[in-house]
Amino acid sequence: LYEEVAILIQDRIRTERWQAGEKLPPEAELATQFDVSRSTVREAVRSLQSAGILRSKGGSGTYVTESAPMILLTRELAGYAEYKQRVKYRLLPFVW
Repeated sequence: LYEEVAILIQDRIRTERWQAGEKLPPEAELATQFDVSRSTVREAVRSLQSAGILRSKGGSGTYVTESAPMILLTRELAGYAEYKQRVKYRLLPFVW
């Protein structure tokens, strides 16, 4: 479940609802928005921190890193390249 929440957070960053340097709402508010427990939000945030997308400032909150948009774009492009490669091999004509 935390992976789904992490995807939702990434989508909000990707669509610039939350921009680089911006502070995220508190855990409790995110838990309400996503209809999950605070521990699920905490786990999602931790996974995004380890990916370099979010960072926590002790006592201040959780922020979108300056590099988050580039990280997400790079992941998106890598996923597209992988997809394109798979489709290419599926569409190769059968040769006798």
